[in-house]
Amino acid sequence: MSRKLKDKKWFTSFLKIDPSETNIEKKVFEGLTVFSIIFFIGIFVGAGYGKARSLKQKIASGEVEYNNQINFIDGELLDAKLIGKNSSYVFYLIEADTEVKISPINGTIKYLSN
Repeated sequence: MSRKLKDKKWFTSFLKIDPSETNIEKKVFEGLTVFSIIFFIGIFVGAGYGKARSLKQKIASGEVEYNNQINFIDGELLDAKLIGKNSSYVFYLIEADTEVKISPINGTIKYLSN
């Protein structure tokens, strides 16, 4: 850390440190680490909220494009809007309903297509 910055009154009052401390670098690093963690959590939460809100508005106005097909093992074929999937479940919308459906992949879904 620059000796000049350590002697600045605004810097020491902002970090609430005593200018005679020797571990200023450690305090600055800890502060930046906490700030970075909060910043990235905020980005991910905000992006998820924005995506969900946009999808909710599209569902309400009927602008959803049902361009995916889900083929179930029992032979049923659905035109659907694929919202998301993970290793266990598929989340989708069908045309006649405004509620998100959830189906397990193992044992129920044969394949997904675009």
